[in-house]
Amino acid sequence: MLRLFLSALMCTSAWFSMKAAMPAAATSTEQGNQFRRKGMVSEAEQSYRAAIKAAETSSDQAELAKALNNLAALLYERSRYDEALPLYRQAVSLAEIVFGPEDSNTAVYLANLGELYRRTGKWPQAIAAATRALAIREKLYGVNDPRLASSLNILACIYFELGRHAEGDAAIARGLQIRRDSGQTQDWVFAVLLEAEATSLRVHGKTEEAGRNLVSALAIAEGLFGPDSVQVGTSLNHLAALYEDQGKLAEALPLLQRALAIRRDRLGSNHVSVAESLNNLASAYRRANDLGQAELLQKEANGIWTRVSGKMDLSYASGLNNLAEIYSMSGRTVEAEPLYREAISIWEAVAPEHVNLATCLSNFALLFGRQAKASGAEKLLLRALAIRRKALGTEDASVLAVELMLAKLYRAQRRDTEAAKLERHSFR
Repeated sequence: MLRLFLSALMCTSAWFSMKAAMPAAATSTEQGNQFRRKGMVSEAEQSYRAAIKAAETSSDQAELAKALNNLAALLYERSRYDEALPLYRQAVSLAEIVFGPEDSNTAVYLANLGELYRRTGKWPQAIAAATRALAIREKLYGVNDPRLASSLNILACIYFELGRHAEGDAAIARGLQIRRDSGQTQDWVFAVLLEAEATSLRVHGKTEEAGRNLVSALAIAEGLFGPDSVQVGTSLNHLAALYEDQGKLAEALPLLQRALAIRRDRLGSNHVSVAESLNNLASAYRRANDLGQAELLQKEANGIWTRVSGKMDLSYASGLNNLAEIYSMSGRTVEAEPLYREAISIWEAVAPEHVNLATCLSNFALLFGRQAKASGAEKLLLRALAIRRKALGTEDASVLAVELMLAKLYRAQRRDTEAAKLERHSFR
């Protein structure tokens, strides 16, 4: 089951309200800002496009870069990644000319471009953009400035997804130390860094330390924004995930239910963050073997994603994978298979090298294995293994796990030589 925490690690710098004095383009940009804050997506897009046209007409390159960035951010939020990418690239190119290659605006646009690359599984490009954005800020502000913390967090998020935990840990540790040295330990940036560190601590099995981080982050969020804020909902999701990993479902469920209630109240029922909460709650019910409730919640989440983001959204692909898992556990293999196929087709089209595609392929292979479709299972596992090896290296735990799945399949087919080779690597 793929749990989702899309906003918690601040991996997107999805919005920057940038005012300027130029009447036509700047006014349209600000109108777009206001529409976006109100959730009026169509109106916001129209305003940003009007700003772009006005800036092009007046040859205002600075305002054009800002409008392009803001429109790209809006399109990113709607999962329109193919449309957002050229806009971000153009914004970066313009910023380098108008503001300079080491200007703070250039760093902002690079960070946004890096987040889009991360989201679509373009790892080398994501690292390059995020690293350059950080380097610009270091030169502008110094290596110990607290404003570096958010950049370090974005870079760490990429490393964690790639399984490069040593590099991610170093980035988060540096960000936390910078904030502590500056005395800024009660703001939302520090809370997000604590949550990011907790994610890594969980991977290393340090659940008690992770729990302390998450409780502290939740307390900061409640103090800053109030007990019913969206930020609190995000922190509740993280703490609940830890409880799930510890098998404490009785403690996790009320936190997830509270997070869902907060998001429904604050954001409305047709919001992607509500879908995220529904997805995570479905995961908990699946672990509790309440498959009926898990199915209802997952279908509701998937419905929101299709309405809001469309059927090529990566979160929707994860939701399809999760619903297929529920069906598979219920013995409804005929219903599970087309869901896996649709999820895989989305990943292949949008992010063909993303590790979540590998997870979906492995899950589908398990289903094929139960159906005695050995040939199909082998093809899926080989593809999953290739993706994980490319993204994570040959020694990552998830790579070894797929190798063992493949070895088990080969043993069942009496392909003992091939199985032994994989087993030797996994158990050495």
